[in-house]
Amino acid sequence: MSDSTLTYDGEPLEKWLQDAHPSSSSMLAHRAAMRALPLWIATMTAAWTKTFKRSALPLLRLNLTVAAARGRADDKILSAIQKTIIEIDLDRRARTAAGIFDSRDVLNDADSAYDAVQAAFSSCEALISTKGLIAAEKAYDAVNSLLRAVEGYSVSDEHFSIFERSIWDSLQGDIEAAASDEHITARPLWRLSNPLATSWEASIPILHGAPGGAFWIDWYQRALDGRPQNWPLLRDVALIDNALWQAGGDELDREISRIAERYRLLEEVYGLKAELAKVRAADAALAHRGHNHPPELISSDASELAGAVDALSIKLDDAEQELERKQPSPSQLQSIGRAIKGLASAFLRYCGGFTHKTLQASADELGKSLGKWAGPALGFYLASQSPKIIELADALIRLAGKYQ
Repeated sequence: MSDSTLTYDGEPLEKWLQDAHPSSSSMLAHRAAMRALPLWIATMTAAWTKTFKRSALPLLRLNLTVAAARGRADDKILSAIQKTIIEIDLDRRARTAAGIFDSRDVLNDADSAYDAVQAAFSSCEALISTKGLIAAEKAYDAVNSLLRAVEGYSVSDEHFSIFERSIWDSLQGDIEAAASDEHITARPLWRLSNPLATSWEASIPILHGAPGGAFWIDWYQRALDGRPQNWPLLRDVALIDNALWQAGGDELDREISRIAERYRLLEEVYGLKAELAKVRAADAALAHRGHNHPPELISSDASELAGAVDALSIKLDDAEQELERKQPSPSQLQSIGRAIKGLASAFLRYCGGFTHKTLQASADELGKSLGKWAGPALGFYLASQSPKIIELADALIRLAGKYQ
């Protein structure tokens, strides 16, 4: 590859990288490694990977750890990177393994897989470096590894030429993002077509069979699409104890799954708290105007409902606090889940006594103050959301079991 192939505003890519901040070089290197990653995963069914007991997990973890660093490595990230590199074991290179086969296709696949490893290693070196010129050099190496990987994957020079243009167009998009206020990860990995889409499709069933398969597929697909990532989740998975990574299998699968579930439930709690706050604010505004409406609109049992709503808010706060802990207390999760489930059942009982006229009047009035909520009054809203609240409660109880 010549410098003239990759240019930005008339400048060779290498020159742009030399002038860039190290974190920008690191992110560009990481994006190059991520584009090549499916070429490694997809070879996990090949004979040479079985002969040398290769696994997709170490390279997945390496790319994940660099992603979680977001351009800046702390001591924990550096330690995870060093331990993962050892696991990949460069002494048994894919290229060497391919030498025992006669098939040209096998050799090309192994070379491409090896180049995907090299791209990830270069992205690590770019991240670790605190000097701009070294980070630039390693980012350039990562890009070259991506190009070599795709070249080995291509069936013809014409094929590679098309793929190369797609790579550069995507790199140019990365550079444009780095030069603006937009975070580079908000852009899809491939700006136009994905030349390695077939490799990614072949990787999906392989990942389904790997520990934490659903997590890996969701993480990579989000990167492909440029959709938001849950960065604390990525970091927690990347920093799982090294002994569990080495053990793999069911132990690692359980750990990844419960971390992912903890963050999923935390997002649900955040969302429910936000919804409840909006509805309570609108209901409070309605109460101030109650003197303009028939007495039935302000229920005589409203204080009972208000007490239950206050209790739900407290329990949601408790759930948030517990789920934000890396090792939540099983007994606390069970207690919170049972309390929330009891409150949801109370909402259903309370609203079961409302007359249709009361519900309709409340819905109409609250709808005026909430607009987009289109009318669910506080009691009616809580009753309608009770199945969702009960499911959250049950999920908290199930998660408690995973931590016992």
